[in-house]
Amino acid sequence: MGDPGRRRHHLERPFEVLETVNVIVPDGLLIPDLVVADAEAAAGIPHYWRIELEPAPRLCLGHLERGLYVDRLVQVGETARLDDPFALSLDPARLRR
Repeated sequence: MGDPGRRRHHLERPFEVLETVNVIVPDGLLIPDLVVADAEAAAGIPHYWRIELEPAPRLCLGHLERGLYVDRLVQVGETARLDDPFALSLDPARLRR
């Protein structure tokens, strides 16, 4: 048992989370982020994004099907058009400063 006054760092009710977004920074490790995605899928979070900034911006968009994320990769010059969990159109090139 931990300290009951200590803040908890896990999802109490993951069914309320519609989407997570993970940003991979240059020199960051991809493997831990994939482990995080597996944990989020196991928690039943229906959508996730992974934003990779190097060598060029790209989006990995995942949606949950039968307990696993089905991924779609969107490269610079392509437009991600989403309706779920909210409406959005975005070319990863817009992620550059």
